Amino acid sequence: EQAAALARLVRLGLGSDLAIVPDDVNPALDAYRAPLSAIRDADLCLVLGDEPVVERAPVVDLWLRAARRQGADVVTLNAAGSVPVAPRSAASICAALRDGSPQREIRETARKLKRAERIALVWSEDDPSGGAHAGALADSLSGRAAVYMLPRTPNGRGVASAWRSAGEGRGDSPRAGQELGALIVSGDEATYDPLVHELAQKAGFVLTTSMFQSELTGWSHLVLPGTSYLERDGTFVNLEGRPQRLRRAVVPGFPDELEWLAALGERFGVSIAPWPSERLPDAQAALPPAATEGVIVAPSAAAKRKSAGRGLQLVRYRALFSGGAVERVPQLQFQRPLAEVELARADADERGIASGDAVNVRSNGTSRELTARINKRLRPGVARIAEEHSRELGRTVSVKPARKRED
Repeated sequence: EQAAALARLVRLGLGSDLAIVPDDVNPALDAYRAPLSAIRDADLCLVLGDEPVVERAPVVDLWLRAARRQGADVVTLNAAGSVPVAPRSAASICAALRDGSPQREIRETARKLKRAERIALVWSEDDPSGGAHAGALADSLSGRAAVYMLPRTPNGRGVASAWRSAGEGRGDSPRAGQELGALIVSGDEATYDPLVHELAQKAGFVLTTSMFQSELTGWSHLVLPGTSYLERDGTFVNLEGRPQRLRRAVVPGFPDELEWLAALGERFGVSIAPWPSERLPDAQAALPPAATEGVIVAPSAAAKRKSAGRGLQLVRYRALFSGGAVERVPQLQFQRPLAEVELARADADERGIASGDAVNVRSNGTSRELTARINKRLRPGVARIAEEHSRELGRTVSVKPARKRED
């Protein structure tokens, strides 16, 4: 409801089509939707992406474990997966599986896909195409595959749907350095986005809704108190695409975001309901019917990543317990991810780095001092850092010892 209210205000009231949507899920993936329980019954589970499933969606990891116990072949193609591959993005791996590849690991996985009758494709990575590559791979498997797109945020699928439903087309994303008349930032998660920080410095007016004080609230012209999921009624869309009711446990001592947006919408002639509707029952909602439209195959050439010098490709991951509440509540500090960078053994040896060493990680004029940790499963050419400790770093980083070890 909040996402729909913001979308209506921006698109209908302010006449803008610019938005940063945390998880832009391609609607064509609805053609390959299935219950999570179908993972357990699959013959082959193929996991794509550099984000570990257990950190992005622990419940999906449990279903993958159940599938393995049932005898399924669970194959993970990524930097630290069961089948490590040469430096590739998940999108280029999908293209190689469809079109063929001389790489032995890709050829063997493609043969498994041809033999399997029931396939679960799990996409665990941010994707500018919204999963179009995974959908194209599923389309080539003649109806034998279901696709599970794991969003970066809990309600990412619902937010993307709300933005699309408020206007024609999918909208455009603001560009770095672009000047804006007004920037509306909703929620504490958005305050961690480096692009949002850069846009805030260019915008003529910044309105931020947040539960916690941050650098971004310091740049804002107006800050509204935000609510947590325990303080608001509404609807979210789960991993299966089912809408589910969320009911508040505590009533905040002030009008919540939806009431405020409804009042603001009146000033621009936009009708916004100040309270969520009661259309959804408390029982489990039915799985929406599969879409019939096909997937637009994204060109594989656009998916290739080019290396830059001898730097390492930065792979960010979101810790299971993270965000403003974890960072600011003393009792939850033990849940925060360690300030460390994971390196492959070959990359660490080349740089004279051992586990436990202090290292400098540099990119885009930003430097972080972190602790090195050797990950034997990580492929060479990759540095893996938690989102909390990799803000403002670019896609390619250099890693050097902070000080020489004393033997």
